[in-house]
Amino acid sequence: MRDYRVYVMGPDGHIEDRIEFWSKNDETAKKHAEQYVDGRDIELWHQDNKIAEFRTSKTASNGTDSSTAAQSRGETP
Repeated sequence: MRDYRVYVMGPDGHIEDRIEFWSKNDETAKKHAEQYVDGRDIELWHQDNKIAEFRTSKTASNGTDSSTAAQSRGETP
């Protein structure tokens, strides 16, 4: 098992909350992390490595790359 962190990002791009959990691999961790999106941008990290970003459509419409969430799920934007 590996340790992961989800960072919940605020509208200003700063971290508002941190959630720690254990998962067997990156793919399982991504699935687990998606539950924390709920209208918020999040980042998934393992140690010093960013595994994925999940961006809401709200921030995507404000100029953020909307393909990021799709890419983190292995989809083509």
